[in-house]
Amino acid sequence: LISRRSVYRAGTRYNVRGVDQDGNVANYVEAEQLVVYQNYVSSFVQVRGSIPLYWSQTVDLTWKPRPCLLREAQALEAFNKHFDEQKKYYGKQTIVSLIDQLGSESGLGKSYKLRTEERNDKEISYTSYDFHKQKDLNVLLTSISTYLDDHGFLLVHENQVLSFQKGVVRTNCIDNLDRTNVAQSLFAKYVLLKQLQSLEVLEAHHSVVNFNVFHDLLRNVWSDNADALSLQYSGTGALKTDYTRTGKRTKKGMLRDGVNALTRWVLNNLYDGARQDSYNLILGYYTVDPKKPSPFMLNKMRQTLRLYLMLGVISSVLIMSTVLNPYGKSTFFKVFVAIVWTGGLFFTQRFLKKKGTLLTDVPSLLSDKEKNL
Repeated sequence: LISRRSVYRAGTRYNVRGVDQDGNVANYVEAEQLVVYQNYVSSFVQVRGSIPLYWSQTVDLTWKPRPCLLREAQALEAFNKHFDEQKKYYGKQTIVSLIDQLGSESGLGKSYKLRTEERNDKEISYTSYDFHKQKDLNVLLTSISTYLDDHGFLLVHENQVLSFQKGVVRTNCIDNLDRTNVAQSLFAKYVLLKQLQSLEVLEAHHSVVNFNVFHDLLRNVWSDNADALSLQYSGTGALKTDYTRTGKRTKKGMLRDGVNALTRWVLNNLYDGARQDSYNLILGYYTVDPKKPSPFMLNKMRQTLRLYLMLGVISSVLIMSTVLNPYGKSTFFKVFVAIVWTGGLFFTQRFLKKKGTLLTDVPSLLSDKEKNL
């Protein structure tokens, strides 16, 4: 299993979302499942990538920042550029969108579907599946199995092409990480059976699940792939890999997901700005101009403000804990302390909602293209 990440619109989870004016999307990865047997080579390709619209999700210390659609008047042009290139390289397109159909993600899904309808391309199909609401993944597989059969896979024998892959499944969720990897591993297993049957390794009545060691190997390869891709984009391993590895959710897996989710929150809010600067500098998106002042110096005031605000919050908590220590006090005093603490938490929450972006780590080395988005 080989995954190839695009160098275009590369970056970190919340700092790089959606599409740019050239049709490149964030977290775009081509995954190729290769089967080599005797003198035969078989290949099945899938792709994942951010929803090809202009949208952002700005970190502000909330648990899940709200996605925001941008430049909707120019959305179709960027959408078309993306899929023009997709069709050029891969042929027919089967879109599988796994984002929530209710809540903050729903607006993106509706706009994505609308742009697909506006393009009105017979070689592009759109399938939506609410991963968190619909529990049976076999329903998803059944809904696109016809497309997978139609797309086929590449089969080569001693440099002679016996069959081509005529299309590709393009899967996305909000991050194109956790839900996407579960779905892609499902599609890969479906096609792998056909690959092995075409090579006469398995007979028609066989299934991959009949061979425990091989099935476990397949699951672990896709889970390791998920962790590697997630680490680059979000800073942690993937979520839901217990399902990919075992076929079901486990208590240990859910605990691991909780730890990873909390770690992501810290990294994405407080450290990813510097990581994004590294991407932009190494990949040449930002060019250093010795004649201009350093962007880091221009951003120094923001960093100082963040430090003072954090120190202020910590100091306030310590002072209130010392002055309002209810131990050994009357019931009235304890109630008074509870009210003060509740009020303090409320106003802190309101402050962070309005000024949370001032406390987050944002990139300093922005390309002209990023400044225009």
